[in-house]
Amino acid sequence: MANGFPERTQAPRLHVDQGGSGDTVYLLVHGLSTTGAVWRDLAKIIEDMGAGRWIAPDLRGQGSSDWALSYGMGEQTMDVVPLVRDAERLIVIGHSKGGLVAMLLGSGWFGVNPAGVIVLGCKTTFTDEQFARVMAYAEKPARWFDSFDDAAERYMKASGLIGLVDPDDPRTARGVAEGPGGFRLAADPICTVPGGDAAPYYGTVRCPVVMATGSEDHIAPSEPMFDLHPETVVIEGAPHNVHVTHPKEVWNLVGRLEEKIKMIN
Repeated sequence: MANGFPERTQAPRLHVDQGGSGDTVYLLVHGLSTTGAVWRDLAKIIEDMGAGRWIAPDLRGQGSSDWALSYGMGEQTMDVVPLVRDAERLIVIGHSKGGLVAMLLGSGWFGVNPAGVIVLGCKTTFTDEQFARVMAYAEKPARWFDSFDDAAERYMKASGLIGLVDPDDPRTARGVAEGPGGFRLAADPICTVPGGDAAPYYGTVRCPVVMATGSEDHIAPSEPMFDLHPETVVIEGAPHNVHVTHPKEVWNLVGRLEEKIKMIN
């Protein structure tokens, strides 16, 4: 570790949370600037329902996973394949940038064939101005904060979790790291670059797909998502992190997906 920052590696190790049991595996893929910890409430529903196993990794460069030399979407998708390669039956649920990973897995190009995928709050297009703003942020060195609370507040703002979870909540704590300079966001700044417009990813999917967004999601509003996927579900009152605020409604999407799966079997 140099200057309190992790060394970047070609083959990053992923931190993985998992639980439950059963033949169906739910791979839960978080979005930009968050961690696998954001799936806590949905994971509890999966366990309480006895619906199967759940696996929630921190993607490369985020949370407790290693920083990497590069952050291509194909690389981030391939990272999670060993976690689910042996799954008898796979459902992928991805949020925001994690929705792009879900769609790539749904293409069948990566050696797994999900029964279906659910995509939450996936931004369909980026303007040049939006992309430039994100790139400018990604190129800045990680900032050190004097206290955990200050770093936690910055993390919650960056991840869209502010006002949704408490600073001492585990879903916040995983996004903060401590080092010789104090406290910082755990994510590698470089990995905060978005994966790009969703349409090319959507075009690769070869399995049933359900898409949804929150009515209060200003990052991934419903109208552009309807253009991409006319059956997009709008969850009333939900912000961008719909899986944090409305986990029961997200679980209901699994039932919708299962109906689609039955129609092709």
